Amino acid sequence: MIPAKTWSSPLLQNFSASACNISGNLPPFHSCKSVSVIELHTNNLAGSVPGSVSDCQALRKMDLAFNKFTGHIPRDLASLPCLSILDLSHNNFSGPIPTKFGASSSLVLLNVSFNDISGSIPSKDVYIDGRGSQGQWKMVSFSGLPRFTANDVLRSFSSTESMEAVPAESSSVCKAVLPTGITVSVKKIALETKRMKKATEFMTRLGVARHRNLIRLLGFCYNKQLAYVLYDYQPNGSLAEKISLKRDWMAKYRLVSGIASGLCFLHHDCYPAIPHGDLKLSELSSVMKEELCMDTYKFGEIVLEILTNGRLGNSGGSKQSKPKEVLLREIYSENQTGSADAMQEEIKLVFEVVLLCMRSNPSDRPSMEDALKLLSGVKSQVN
Repeated sequence: MIPAKTWSSPLLQNFSASACNISGNLPPFHSCKSVSVIELHTNNLAGSVPGSVSDCQALRKMDLAFNKFTGHIPRDLASLPCLSILDLSHNNFSGPIPTKFGASSSLVLLNVSFNDISGSIPSKDVYIDGRGSQGQWKMVSFSGLPRFTANDVLRSFSSTESMEAVPAESSSVCKAVLPTGITVSVKKIALETKRMKKATEFMTRLGVARHRNLIRLLGFCYNKQLAYVLYDYQPNGSLAEKISLKRDWMAKYRLVSGIASGLCFLHHDCYPAIPHGDLKLSELSSVMKEELCMDTYKFGEIVLEILTNGRLGNSGGSKQSKPKEVLLREIYSENQTGSADAMQEEIKLVFEVVLLCMRSNPSDRPSMEDALKLLSGVKSQVN
């Protein structure tokens, strides 16, 4: 059980005790002044959420998913001034969703799926389908994307094809125009039933992550076999297309630094960390540290492709087998550097970061935070 006076501690800010087999009821939230994060998903907690939750004026995130809570969703939750993420999914809540949620200026994510919810869904640009397990398709949309349905995604491809048939490949990415006129990129992902919970949690975390160097995940819809993930449409092309373009050195350096900054945000500024991977959610590893190290390795590969204008993108293991000096000369040649200019020294320093990121032993690779610091220091070292 959770001790009765847990929330009143003046120094408590984050309370995370997920998957700890905790039972009993939530203690009252009286004098809960400083707590900003409460994570209690995947336990055996029961009863109702105390009305004194209104005392949690600093609360930004509450995750009570996968428990046995009952009763109505407290209206006071919708009035909390800082609350941006509320996950009450997979419980036994009943009754309507408080209409106040539709007027919340701070709420980014509300998940009430897999409960005994009734009534209408509040009007809000942030939406999660509230249907229970009998609904075939579940929809999730984040700030910036009005509510949509699975049929909206289907119609954006073709009015005659079935949802499962569009597109054919399990990792296809297509341009789509929703009925609201919003153009999005849609990626189809095959899901395994046993990994569905982890997959949807992963996509939800990506959806609430915002950074200038990340393409926004706007929403997704899913059933037991498939997920369609909606992103901001990029009219200027994908990262892969940008890598293959010949660019001047400053443009390449900005591109490399931007990618590093985005990955650093996912790894170090999000809690828990979000590994980027390739969004192959059916193959998600349960070992977070290994995922982050693999991100670092892939970052090194991407930077190497940028340095060579994409020429090494399909070379398999040849780039690993070449001596460092030979590969560096090829990179100099691709970038048309002189033997004594500052640009050559900068390229060499970036190449050194690449080698660190691509070390064969994952534990020897730098964190993305360290990699970003090394890249940020390239200009100062040369100057």
